[in-house]
Amino acid sequence: MIRKILTCWLRAAVLVVAVADLPGGLPTACGADWPQWRGPNRDGVSTERGWTTRWPEKGPKVLWKANVDGGYSSFAVAGGRVYTMGNALDKPGPDGKYKKDEEGRALGREIVCCLDAETGKVLWKHSYPAPAEGTQSTPAVYDGRVYTLGRFGQICCLDAADGRPIWSHNLLSDFGGKLRPYSGYACSPLVVQNVVIVHAGGDALVLALDRKTGHLAWKSGPGAGAAESSPVPYDAGGKPGVVMLTPKVALGLNAVNGDELWRYPWKGGGYTIPTPLVHADRVLLSVFPRDGLSLMLQLTSGGPKEAWKTSGMGLLFHSGVLVDGHVYGPYSNSGEADTTLLQCVSWDTGEVKWTHAGFGFSPLVAADGKLILMTDDGELVVAEASPKAYEELARAKVFPSKSKSWVCPVLCSGRIYCRHGEDVVCLDVEGQ
Repeated sequence: MIRKILTCWLRAAVLVVAVADLPGGLPTACGADWPQWRGPNRDGVSTERGWTTRWPEKGPKVLWKANVDGGYSSFAVAGGRVYTMGNALDKPGPDGKYKKDEEGRALGREIVCCLDAETGKVLWKHSYPAPAEGTQSTPAVYDGRVYTLGRFGQICCLDAADGRPIWSHNLLSDFGGKLRPYSGYACSPLVVQNVVIVHAGGDALVLALDRKTGHLAWKSGPGAGAAESSPVPYDAGGKPGVVMLTPKVALGLNAVNGDELWRYPWKGGGYTIPTPLVHADRVLLSVFPRDGLSLMLQLTSGGPKEAWKTSGMGLLFHSGVLVDGHVYGPYSNSGEADTTLLQCVSWDTGEVKWTHAGFGFSPLVAADGKLILMTDDGELVVAEASPKAYEELARAKVFPSKSKSWVCPVLCSGRIYCRHGEDVVCLDVEGQ
């Protein structure tokens, strides 16, 4: 017990230092918390150390399993609780058919679910009417509140303790937002100081609401439909900034008042799903207008300049992670899972160091110099984050074959949380 307390204390100390170095009052996490999409620093990299890859033949011990309804939302883990989102159909009518809206979408509910991190027990749920299509956004936990964005524009602020609604809006009806065709809203909310920032599209391409009251703080637009990509904080010359990847332009904005700091346009819309990677004065963007594009921007006093560009390969669904000067991620030249390759790419030059097939769209995070990935076949894989070659360390079957396990796994306090559809599995990887 004493060892475990000391380990938790050390994790907390490392994380507090890491978060304190970032500008803009980013969500300060408790212990080894993972309080939002892609973790404390919004980069998919955990500061956690000492977790084990020496797994039994059947894989890590399963601590618990839970049902959280369908969807693609990942996890926010904070204060001993796990937060995610899902969706469920309403019951069919007497004729056995489901009710549909004017767009032909089956009606149901979107659901915010809070689980006990130790046991998987459902502590509370909050739901509201919405078409029952896969919810994609991941909650953000900040200062005792949970911020969520539904697929059809419902943004909510809930009490993290009991799920009590504090405020809510619909981006479409309240702010003139515009959905992206087919995908709806997939952006995960970002909290910076006193505002919650999301892609809204339409009259308010980028929107910030006061996190306490829900009142409009600022908007930057107009523009096209909302991007699937999520906003990322960065240091804008000592001030809190935010990078936004939209269908037609990349933007750097002042996170507090919405002032535009820079923009970089491109032709065509395409898929803008991956979250940008920001490090020092560089921003890595990936879009899929035709056959894929990865673009590195250098931020200068005269505006963003192209540092390098790779056509023909792009991050389609999932964002990459930066470890020791190299980016690891699932790159595709066709948008199909069976042609997607796990690649290691130089951050400085864009040079491809190695490729490895067989993962599909493979959502991933990194921790302690290792990659943690989910394959399209429902396998959890750990590999070295090394530019020399692909080196696999561990592999375990978590979900059935061909399960399309496209939800990003999360490592937190010696546990790996995995999800496929409505099923969540919590695995024990705490080191000895």
